[in-house]
This record gives sequence, structure tokens and C-alpha cells, in this order.
Amino acid sequence: MKTGNLYLIPNFIGDTDGSHQFPLFNSEIIQQLKYYFVENPKPARALIKQLNKDVNFDEIELFHFDKHAKDNSEVYHSLIDLLKKGNDVGVLSDAGCPGIADPGSELIKLAHEKNIEVIPLVGPSSIFLTLMTSGLNGQNFSFIGYLPKDSKERVEAIKKISSQAKNTTILFIETPYKAEQTFKDLVQFLNGNNQLCLGVDLFSKTQQVITLSVNAWKAKSGGPNLKDRQVVFAVG
Repeated sequence: MKTGNLYLIPNFIGDTDGSHQFPLFNSEIIQQLKYYFVENPKPARALIKQLNKDVNFDEIELFHFDKHAKDNSEVYHSLIDLLKKGNDVGVLSDAGCPGIADPGSELIKLAHEKNIEVIPLVGPSSIFLTLMTSGLNGQNFSFIGYLPKDSKERVEAIKKISSQAKNTTILFIETPYKAEQTFKDLVQFLNGNNQLCLGVDLFSKTQQVITLSVNAWKAKSGGPNLKDRQVVFAVG
């Protein structure tokens, strides 16, 4: 029996009508799928309903993957079993693209090990959208996740980023409640000649993407209000 395909399905970002963020092909795939591996059920259902108006959720099964759980092996093997029986399965993020600053990579790796075809669908990623609009080096770049929590390690990491960014663009994210302090730390500890881009609330009514040198940020006596906002930082 032919195995099913594993579809990697992006979800909306921002707070605007998300239908324009996806090609028609995504809707066609979602109308066919009955099984999903999801980060959280609520945003998963919202996307499915947006792209399949006639969906009957009684006919769909959502397998919740808890990224904080110590062991997700039971969920992994349930879905691999579905795939090996010929069922197509979707991996669905809360926002953005599965496997990019989102859980799902372990399941994808397992699918490859079982010779299951993995098919990525087109959709928004705040990381890549920030890079695209930053004006920074798009030929050589690195995403490093989050800065360290420890204050001393955090300063050391920023100084390392400052040096590395001479030849590459360094991108990272932060939880919304830390975004404002992260910006202040970057302006304080980056080299004045470094370029600092803020990708803020992408695909929302409050979207901003601003790139300035650190010296220019200092001359402005601060940046936009980042309190509790979604921000991608890029340094070049």
C-alpha cells in the first residue's frame, strides 16, 4: 500500500483577514485532509474553517502535540501509523510555518526516516518576511532563536552578534513582554555601525518594518512602542 503524504501547513500571522496569505492550493489540500498534527487545536480549527467553509469537525481528528511534553512518542507513532496506512496528514502551526521557530521538526524527521513524502505548502513566515523587507544581507543569514535569559550571557550574546553581523544577517525573536527591553539592550550593546531592523506585528494593522543603524536609533532617543508586540529582530 502506498503511504500517505505529510503536508506542512502554515497558519495566519497578524490580525488581518488571512485568506490572502495563502494560495488556492492550500484550500484544496485542507478540504481533503481528515487528520492533523497541531500545536494547539483552537488556531488550527480557525485556519481550517477559513479555508474550508463547509468543514464538519466531527469528521476531522486533531492530534495535539505538546511542545513542553517530555515524551510525544505516542502521538508521533499514531500519525506515522496513519501515514503508513495511506492517509494524508497535515502538520499545522499556531502561526507561520511549521518547523521554523515552531514545533514539528521531530515528526518531520521521523517521516523522512520512514520514507514518507513531506510536502511544504506556501504561507507566511515572520522571520523570512522581516529578512525580505530589512534591506540586510539576504545571501548569508542565520536565525538563532532567542537571546539568553541570563543578563550577563545576554550581553555577551549581543556583542557576539554585533561582530558576526559584519558578514551575515542575524535574526532572532523574543516573547512580546520582553520585546521592549530587548530593543534597549541591542541599542546599548551593539556596535553603533550595526544595522538593526525591527519587524513588528507583520500582517496586522499596526505592522512596521524599520531598519536603521544603531547610531541612528540612539539619535531618535528610542524606537516605536514595542510593549507586548510581536517582533522579529535582524542585525546586519
